[in-house]
Amino acid sequence: KRTNQYQLIIDDPFCSDTYSVYANVNVDFVDAKPTSNPSLNYGPHPVIVNGDAIQIFSDNNYCDEYNWVWQDGATSSQSFNDNPESSSWYYISVDSAGCLGYDSIYVVVGVLPYEGITPNNDGYNDTWTPRDIESYPEAIIKIFNRWGGLIFESNGGVEYKAWDGTNNGKELPVGTYYYIIDLKTEDEPQTGPITIIR
Repeated sequence: KRTNQYQLIIDDPFCSDTYSVYANVNVDFVDAKPTSNPSLNYGPHPVIVNGDAIQIFSDNNYCDEYNWVWQDGATSSQSFNDNPESSSWYYISVDSAGCLGYDSIYVVVGVLPYEGITPNNDGYNDTWTPRDIESYPEAIIKIFNRWGGLIFESNGGVEYKAWDGTNNGKELPVGTYYYIIDLKTEDEPQTGPITIIR
């Protein structure tokens, strides 16, 4: 079980200037397939793969009302579970003593890239394969060095070739590199660092 926490500070202009409604939104990733170290990188939005479940909830217990709305449902509960098949917005409105607040959170349905590889031929994390990349045959995956030089490129889907920490067959030094994964969906490309550890 993995949890990301996002704090939404919601101010109501019709209430006192000294009063704010706080809605901490937590995203729990449940029913996920087993993962391995190094850890996963989620980026600025919570990311799940198609088929995984999430639990979204506010941990503020003092609000009188909680109302969540998303593309396939709505609830007045403080928390709920969902299995989105595509990326979507989740909107929350809260009421605390007559003060109303509104905010939202965007959940990305995509792939889950690992943050690093240890290519030492021990059978663990020797190569880098973003989780569920096989579901995106139109995807383009690129990895760059710190100077912006392209060191790896592959298509997604079943044609994806796992990156083994080399460039043109030569081992790359320990360090941080950067990926761009364009799934060719309506979402922005997923980006982030990947570290070679030996």
